[in-house]
Amino acid sequence: MDNSEPLDIFDQEDDDEDFLFGGDSTADFSDVPPPEIDAEPPEPKIEVTVSDDKLYAYLTISQSPPVPYQVTVDDIYNALAEARVEYGVLLEKIDQIVNDHEYPNRELIAVGKQMVPGIDGELEYLFSLADGGRPKDMGHYVDHYNLNLVENVKKGQVLVRKIPPQPGEPGMSVFGQPLRAPRAKDVRLPVGKGTMISEENPLELVAKTDGFVRLDTHSFNRVVVEDVFKVTGDVDLSTGNLDVEGSVNILGSVRDGFTVKSTGSIKISGVMEGGVLQAGGSIEVVGGVVGGKRGAELTAEDDIIVKFADNARMTAGNNISVADEALNCELHADKTIVVGGRGKASVGAIIGGFVSAGQEIRAVSIGTDAGILTRLRVGEQPGLIERRRKMQADIKQHKDKIAELSNVIKSLTQRQSEREAARQERAARRPALEKQQSDLAQQMHAILADAERGGAVTSARQIEALENEIEETRGTLRRVESSIETLKERIEAKKSIGDVLKNKKTLEQFQAARQNMINKLSDLEGQLAHRRANPWGNLPWATRRELEQLQGNIKMIQAQLSNFDAEDATDQKIADALNQLTQERATLAYELDMLQQELEMVKNEIEKVAQQVPRVVVSDKLWAGSEVIIRHRRRRFTRDRTGVRIQLSENDAIIALNIS
Repeated sequence: MDNSEPLDIFDQEDDDEDFLFGGDSTADFSDVPPPEIDAEPPEPKIEVTVSDDKLYAYLTISQSPPVPYQVTVDDIYNALAEARVEYGVLLEKIDQIVNDHEYPNRELIAVGKQMVPGIDGELEYLFSLADGGRPKDMGHYVDHYNLNLVENVKKGQVLVRKIPPQPGEPGMSVFGQPLRAPRAKDVRLPVGKGTMISEENPLELVAKTDGFVRLDTHSFNRVVVEDVFKVTGDVDLSTGNLDVEGSVNILGSVRDGFTVKSTGSIKISGVMEGGVLQAGGSIEVVGGVVGGKRGAELTAEDDIIVKFADNARMTAGNNISVADEALNCELHADKTIVVGGRGKASVGAIIGGFVSAGQEIRAVSIGTDAGILTRLRVGEQPGLIERRRKMQADIKQHKDKIAELSNVIKSLTQRQSEREAARQERAARRPALEKQQSDLAQQMHAILADAERGGAVTSARQIEALENEIEETRGTLRRVESSIETLKERIEAKKSIGDVLKNKKTLEQFQAARQNMINKLSDLEGQLAHRRANPWGNLPWATRRELEQLQGNIKMIQAQLSNFDAEDATDQKIADALNQLTQERATLAYELDMLQQELEMVKNEIEKVAQQVPRVVVSDKLWAGSEVIIRHRRRRFTRDRTGVRIQLSENDAIIALNIS
């Protein structure tokens, strides 16, 4: 193996640069024939293609060796014109291709404007659109009884809000042809029964009345508000508990453990098992009430009508009617309770329990031969009395609240009165202070204007000019730094030694220019900082002193005016609070007046009932073990009674037997 030094293709004494760039050389190439070069190099193939959506155009330049053809800007423009591309042409890209002599295989050369489609109008439903409720997850268990099947609404409540359509924006193809955006579709508010378009906002659908809202799929999904909720089957786990703003019509039964609440009336075609019914109107149970072990509870502000009742507690604001019998029930009515029809053929029995009515209790028989305790009370109105008690409590609460508000209003009124003199003084002084401030500002501006004309101060225009020059210098510096990065990339590419040397020299020039820009920028920023810190420049000391005094006086006046503003804001807050509290007190006073009028009506009703003679009418038999209390007078029967008339006192109620 040869251990000699590695061969160096350049002799140390030779001039490498002369060798590379055509200097004298000891090599003799006289015998090598020159290459055959055509007089004109073949022209490259320039092709422009357009995407199917007409938004993008691509440039392809292909050429044949050995000698490259110098592509010009006009050559590319001609190719674009031949392809009819005229919109969105990337001019910087064309300049880059021509200057860098880098001919792309496929380069994006034009970009059209994308069409922006419109947005269709939408309806925002502000209530649940679910057809049926779902059990509520309570964490450690699932509540199957409250499914929220019914969604109640109040009059004027917003149900649906319309979001108007938004038009699209047209685009433009690279051919300069407009690309139209499809038209956005509009929607209509689904006005149905019990709903209306809001008068305040035509984009909102509101409830016309109180009730429950639903989507009517049989009328093109119109939104309806109804006051009668219909259940075609039973109230059970499929429906859960019901709470309806309106009336309820149940074609089936109410199963044990379920609750039905209604602001209107409730009608049940089947039976009522152990559960709860609450109605703002009347309750009718066609099939009767079977309370079972849990018992059933029925409460109505009007009448309660059932076929029979077993282990039930019923409270009515007017009357209770039981067609067959009441077994171990607790019945309360402000007026009458009737069990059974007329004549001995009807069962009409009250067996066990407690029955209380304000005017009359009528039944076929009371008690049984087994002596079960059955208690009856007449001559009292527990419902009316309880209503009176609640109203009296509400009236007291309103009076206390009004008294509390009156004390606060009195305190604020006194405070407002105490501040009135100061407010008037501020109002009188404000114009003079504002004029004094304006005069001082004019004096200061006049002094500065004279100094500015003499070049002693820095004007706002000078500051602005410095700021603009700094911004321009920064922009130039950014462009120089971008060019430096581009040159570095070209040098790293090492296409040829000639290009490397050329780019290095250019790079040095740009680096020197960058340093000059940095120095200039630093100098400009220093000038700006100095002028901002010393706005009054070379003003004489006396002038500076005068300006400082004017500036100090202006600040003192501004502080006084700011204090005036703060005090005026406090006065306005007091006035606003007084206005709000006065309105609130007026509202409470109106409600108090309504409560007092209603209380008088209730008292009159109680007095009217009290003037009537309460009665217990038994058309068949009053069994031993029964107890009758009329206006606190008690009579316990130790033997059966029939066919007799019993009067507890001369001016009191009567127990009448066998009265048809």
